[in-house]
Order: sequence, then C-alpha cells, then structure tokens
Amino acid sequence: MRILPKIFVGVSVAAIIPALVMEACGTNDPPSTFAPAQPDTGPVVVPDSTTFFDFDAQVPCDAGLKCNQKKNCTGDAGDGGDGGTTTVSGTVYDPSGTVPLYNAVVYVPNAPVEAFKPGATCDTCATKPSGDPIAVTLTDAKGQFVLRNVPVDVEFPLVIQVGRWRRQIKVPAVKSCTDTAVDAKATRLPRNKGEGDIPQIAITTGGADALECFLRNLGISDSEFTNPSGNGRVHIYQGKNASPTANGDGTKIDNATPPATSLWSSVEELKKHDMVILSCEGGENGQTKPLASKQALKAYMDLGGRVFASHYHRTWINNDAPVVVPPTANWDNNDTENNGVLRVDRSFAKGDAFAEWLQNIGASATIGSIQLNGYRRSVRSVIPGTSRQWIYEPLPDGGGGVDGGPGRATSYYSFNTPVGQPVDKQCGRTVFTDLHVSLGNPRLNFPNNCPKLADGGTPALTPQEKALLFLIMDLASCIQDDQKAPEPPVIK
Repeated sequence: MRILPKIFVGVSVAAIIPALVMEACGTNDPPSTFAPAQPDTGPVVVPDSTTFFDFDAQVPCDAGLKCNQKKNCTGDAGDGGDGGTTTVSGTVYDPSGTVPLYNAVVYVPNAPVEAFKPGATCDTCATKPSGDPIAVTLTDAKGQFVLRNVPVDVEFPLVIQVGRWRRQIKVPAVKSCTDTAVDAKATRLPRNKGEGDIPQIAITTGGADALECFLRNLGISDSEFTNPSGNGRVHIYQGKNASPTANGDGTKIDNATPPATSLWSSVEELKKHDMVILSCEGGENGQTKPLASKQALKAYMDLGGRVFASHYHRTWINNDAPVVVPPTANWDNNDTENNGVLRVDRSFAKGDAFAEWLQNIGASATIGSIQLNGYRRSVRSVIPGTSRQWIYEPLPDGGGGVDGGPGRATSYYSFNTPVGQPVDKQCGRTVFTDLHVSLGNPRLNFPNNCPKLADGGTPALTPQEKALLFLIMDLASCIQDDQKAPEPPVIK
C-alpha cells in the first residue's frame, strides 16, 4: 500500500474526490455543487495497483492532480484551446449571485484546503492560498476569469476566494485542450456557513446608516446575523442613534444585543472578528469612545484587522485630540449634505479597474463618474503615500479634480496599517466613507428594520451601494501595494 495526499487522482478518482467535496445544504442550487473546507483526517490509503499517469511525460506519476495537467497542447487558441492549454472560465459573483466581483482568486488545490485560523491575522498577498494550488488566476473588471492548465479527464475541486470569503465547488471532468464554462450558479460567494467560508464580521448599528441591511442585501442569509453570543458570521452590536428624531439607540436583534461599547472596549473583543463595520450614529458620541477604546481599535487595525467606518465614525481617525491613529487625511468636518456626480480616482491600477467595474455593472453612466447622494465634505484631501483616494468631488469650475488631481473633497478613501510602515510590513486596512449608504428604520429590530420588496425580497443595490460593495470586498482582500495592479498568488 502507498500513502498519498487526499486528493491525488488517478484511476480511482471516484473514490477520492468525494472526500474533499461534500453535498451542500441551505441553498436552492443543485446538490453536490459546493462544500465548505473539511478538516484533514489523514492521508488516503491507495492500493499499489492504482496508476497515476503524467499526460505530458507519458510516465507513471505520484503528484496528485498535477498528473492530469496537460500543458503541452498543440496548436493555438484557434484550434479550440487557449493558447495551447486546457482552461475553465466563468464569472465570480457576490453572495446574491447578481453582481460580478473584481480581483477574486480562483484556483485548483492539490491538497485539502485548511480552515482559516479564527480572528484577525496578518493576511498579505504574498501568502500562498491553502491547498497547494496548481493553477491560479484573478477575475477582471467584469468579474470574469480564465484559469489555465487545469486537470483533464478527472473531476477536480475549484476554490473561489476573496479574503476570507471562500467557496469550494467541484468541476466535472473536462476535455484536454479546450475551454469549459463553469456554471454561474456555482461561482458566487457563499450566503451561509453551509455553502463555505464567510469572514467573521462585527457590525455596529446607528441612526444614520443601516449597513446591516446592506450586508443583507448582498445575499447573506438572515441566519448568519446573530448576537455575539450566537454562532452567526455577522455579530450585531447596538450603537447610538444621535439624529434629532432618534430614540437614543440604533437597531438591535433583541434585548440581548450588547452595546457597541462592548465591542471596542478591548482589542481582545475586536480581534475575534476579521472585519469591523461601523454604521454612522448621527453624531460622534465621543462619550462612548474614550482613549482606551481608540487605542484598542488602533491595535486591532495594526495586527491585521479590517475596519469600515461611515461618516461620524471619523472620530476614530480625524486627528481630533487625543490623536491615536497617525494622520491619514486632511479634515474639514463639513457636514452639509450634497448630491452630485463625483469622480473615481483612476491614477492607480485598482482605481482604474474600479471605474471600469462601476460602468460594467451599470452603476456609472460615464466611465470614471458616479452619482452620489448625501455626501459630505469632511475630508478635504488624503495624505499622499499614506492613504488612497477612491472617489472625490471635482472642483466646481471644472479645473483640477481629474483622475486624482486636486478636488474639493474625498468621499471614499482607504489606508493600510500600521500607518507609515513599508507595504510588506502592513497587515490591516481601513476604509472611510463620508456618506450614508443604506436605508433602515432604527426604531425596528433587525431584520424588520430593513427595506423589503412587495414579495418579501431584498431591493437591488443602488449605485452607491455597489460602490460600497467594491470597497468592502477590497477591504476583505489580502494586503498589497496599491500602486501596482493585482497579480495572482505565486504558487511555485
């Protein structure tokens, strides 16, 4: 008998692949199309009589799915192959299955895919994806991918990943030197734990923004929204509601929902989560955010945490005393609401892809422009070399404000942490928006506070919610040098 890794594939593939990919539950998709990562229970014992064959070398092979990579196709793309290789292609979507996603990683593993370590960690793009990939690619600004050099004549697993969003599916055997389209129903991100991995998200509610409703509109199942004591992937904490007609507090699930202050009271509580989303409370509410909490949030950012802050949550980073996070922007704190057509900063690779993506999904009538409603002018400009501007308001006379030039205000910006460190030493990321994105009724408990269609479904995303989707997915992704275009992970 020989001991081989779990998904080594040969004549007995039918007996081996099911150990990696299990039948799914909690979805309307066809059965057996996907499954979450399974724990490694040890090697598979393969009889000595099993034959593994290297297509190109024409010799016996013991390297798993690598044995079924036929790289030496003859001819070119016009002969049915993709430049002389076997490919699969498709489009990666958000959990709702309606919006294509940019910069998603798609790969074929050659070993079991390991579970993520719980809590915030340092995830950089230099980290090789789990499962010893043998083929890997990224989606483009249309959400499309072409994965080259996939195994032939055997069923194989396919992983779709954006940060800690991850779904595993299985692809039926494909013919060599051809392209095979993957079913679009299988290439969306998971809606619940039964379909795959979802980041552990903490979300604080507020009176001026309902970002919990935004996540729900993305397609995340209601069962995944729980109090922190529950096992959902989205933990809700009740924030303040400082708007004039407010009842004093933001949305909750029930009377057991803890206050937001319990989340940011310590780095130990924060770092239980991969991502922290802070909905605008209608005011800064400084009495609930003491120095110790600001220090805890900074520590969380620096060790690899991801933070999304809406409008008045600028108080964590806007240079007001006591300053804890080093300066990342120049602030005016102007809260007058404005509506208008703003610009996408296309002066860097991801910004250019962002502009193309917005137009491709119908959120932008003219490439590089987007209509935003209710934006403020809290941020005059970002600090070059420290922060990245994404959407900004051009100058009223038309001068400046073109593809990263000086504008009047910045509506979306991001920065990596620890601030001021080289890119290869940065682990965390924060995104700030100076506008409210999603509607909700803070007087009602979740999910009744969220807008509904007449049939009980969730509304389609608005253009500014689609812009937020791009930045939330970028927030979840691995940390890299934003000056450069994303590249597939190195797998050798």
